[in-house]
Amino acid sequence: MVSDYLKNNRSIGELDALFEHDRIAAMKIAATVLNHEVSTAITNIGEINQIANARIMADSQVASAKMMTDAEIASTHLIAKAELAMLDIKMQDQQNTEEIAVQADMIREIGNSTAEVITHSAQEAVQAIQNEAAEAIQRLKQNATNAILMNKSLSAEISARVVDSAEKAKEKLDQAKRHVRTAEELIVEAAKQKQLITDTAHESSLELRQAAEHSIANLHAITDAASKAIAEAVVLSQTRILEARDRALRRIYEIVGPPLGSAPIA
Repeated sequence: MVSDYLKNNRSIGELDALFEHDRIAAMKIAATVLNHEVSTAITNIGEINQIANARIMADSQVASAKMMTDAEIASTHLIAKAELAMLDIKMQDQQNTEEIAVQADMIREIGNSTAEVITHSAQEAVQAIQNEAAEAIQRLKQNATNAILMNKSLSAEISARVVDSAEKAKEKLDQAKRHVRTAEELIVEAAKQKQLITDTAHESSLELRQAAEHSIANLHAITDAASKAIAEAVVLSQTRILEARDRALRRIYEIVGPPLGSAPIA
């Protein structure tokens, strides 16, 4: 986008004929051209910023929604494992076993092994969500970095063009002033026109820098907000999974009791 924009800009060479024809008119046109270059660059910076912001927010919303969905699926699986274990325990309890102690051991083993699976599955689900969140935040930061680099590149390139164009315009004025053999007022007027170009170039470059700095600050703010939204989704997802884990374990421990040495689940 930057290169196509630069190819279509007017060069200071196109103004040479205007300088020769009417120096005052040429100065006004030169100032207009400098301002036009900067205005177009600022517009492009704004477009880069809007596109990057939209992409960052969309990625954040998609990532957050996926985490919440994954958490709900994981929670459902944990509860289902507990209910299946309870069904298996009831089937064992209904069998006519001569060795009651053996039967009790089998029931306890089913409960304990299922509890271990539920605990491990919950840990894996939480870790997967944390990993996905880290990757999503990294993508957000990379999108912001890419946009910032584009803005900086465009700002630096146009600023350099403005300075170069201004220097060429002032050089042209100096040449005109040296060749003037008329009244002193013309020489003074040429100096004023040269100062106009200097002031215009300075103001235009300052405006461009400020636009780029504002865009960069905005991108950082949007990225921080999007990252915060993902972090909040992680907390909610983890809470949902851990609540399901505790509910599933309580269901099992109602029958087989908690493992020795473990803290009771509230």
